[in-house]
Amino acid sequence: MKVDENMLVLLMEECAEISEVCGKIGVRASKILRFGGQEVQVGQLLSNTQRLIAELADMAGTIEYLVDAGIITRDDIDTKKAKINKFLAYSKSLGTVEDS
Repeated sequence: MKVDENMLVLLMEECAEISEVCGKIGVRASKILRFGGQEVQVGQLLSNTQRLIAELADMAGTIEYLVDAGIITRDDIDTKKAKINKFLAYSKSLGTVEDS
């Protein structure tokens, strides 16, 4: 296997992990909206907010790995952030989102 092929295998593995983490992040965000960030579920030691932060850290670590491997660039990330900001401003102009 060549190095670039190995990187593609690693990318496939990371995508599977990202998919799993995204599901967990969605659940945590839902729990915060439904029960509050400070709520601690029965059998858990951490609050919903603390658990969300842990999941986000997992995703951030994976993204940093992909940047370090040259699979994505900082420009790719900045482009996505600009797109998010554009649609956030549009939502605010429609009155569907307001500042916290």
